[in-house]
Amino acid sequence: MDPTESRTKKRRKIAHANVDRISEMSDNLLILILSSLSTKEAVQTSLLAKRNLWAAVPVLDFDFDEFCLDDYTIENLEEYEEKICEYEEKFTNFVDGVFERRDPSIHLDSFKLKWNEAESSPDRAPAWLDTVAKSKPKCLSVHIYTENYYFEVPDSIFSCESLQEMELQLGFEAISPSSVNLPCLKKLTLNTIDIADEVMQKLSALPALEEMVLSNCHLYTCDISSGTLKRLVLDGCHNEIEPAITISTPSLLYLEQMKDVLEEGTTKFSTFNNLKTLKIGEWCMTCEFDVVACFLFHARNLEKLTLLHCQERNKESLSNLINLLERPRKIWTVDFRLDGLYPP
Repeated sequence: MDPTESRTKKRRKIAHANVDRISEMSDNLLILILSSLSTKEAVQTSLLAKRNLWAAVPVLDFDFDEFCLDDYTIENLEEYEEKICEYEEKFTNFVDGVFERRDPSIHLDSFKLKWNEAESSPDRAPAWLDTVAKSKPKCLSVHIYTENYYFEVPDSIFSCESLQEMELQLGFEAISPSSVNLPCLKKLTLNTIDIADEVMQKLSALPALEEMVLSNCHLYTCDISSGTLKRLVLDGCHNEIEPAITISTPSLLYLEQMKDVLEEGTTKFSTFNNLKTLKIGEWCMTCEFDVVACFLFHARNLEKLTLLHCQERNKESLSNLINLLERPRKIWTVDFRLDGLYPP
């Protein structure tokens, strides 16, 4: 090969390698990429670019854990508390700074806040949520757990007309909105929350609600009544007062119950004419499977039944279940996942 030609190709390769392809991308493409990162990562990435686009990203994702170093040795409680105060200050200043510099005219597609530190005090969080509500978010996710601070979700969140999805995980704090106005909310997920009956009535009656997930919540005399709900998941919820639950959801297509919230005689069911899928597990049913029988009686058009993680089943109880399912009805698929089967 001609030495001159070889040197020319080498210079072309070097020039090609030095091209700033990120700067060649459109603003819309870069904003889309930044939207897939946490807000801290988006800010850090933008500092390396020639265009400061992070303030235009329609997604905010704040995680307290990103500001906690895990490479130190805690020698005593006092040192631990000092470290937490240091991280708390850094995190609070960062979130405040983002809200101060962000363009308030840009609506939010999604807002996420995760603050799970028992010894911290997220006292700025209510003000942040008030600011978020003004940005017309579509999706909201708030995970807060602390032992030293009573956190209350502000009323502005429960009156945010733009919200389509909301997830709250509050470490068994109660939610007590003075009013609820969420006309566009389609999916509601509540985790480790105390839910009074009047609050549940307001939430389940939302006009656009299609999916509700209640996980490890404290319920009282709970009434779930909805004409629009299509998917309901009850996972590890506990009832404080009997009778326990009334479920009236005629449009329901999918029902999943994963622990000990439903009991024969304490739960009132409507007729689930549209229910196609029923999943029950991780709770101790009687050998006669009374609750299953009750569900089957009220769900005549059921197509798939899944039973899993039932405890200590013997041959007699399995026989009772088989006899129950052999009765004429429209079930196409039965999925058995029964743990602990053994002969008496």
